[in-house]
Amino acid sequence: MANLQEAAIPLDTAASEASLAVRLVFKMLAMLRESGTIDDETLETVAEGLIAELGSEQERAAQWRMLEDWLPKFSRDGETTPR
Repeated sequence: MANLQEAAIPLDTAASEASLAVRLVFKMLAMLRESGTIDDETLETVAEGLIAELGSEQERAAQWRMLEDWLPKFSRDGETTPR
């Protein structure tokens, strides 16, 4: 598991300001999940709503990959996948 306090937010690859804002919110959500404040279902619901607002399918896929990289045991299909 990456140290979320030091997790880099890849600013240079953000396709838009909206994408950058989502990355910042994802970092906060990841920290809340790791602390046990929110569960996977809540995280996925919030993430889906945010990602749906992004422009391209490529941008949306990149955001999911980033979130899954930050949270190695998080899986959108409801099952955890060890890494």
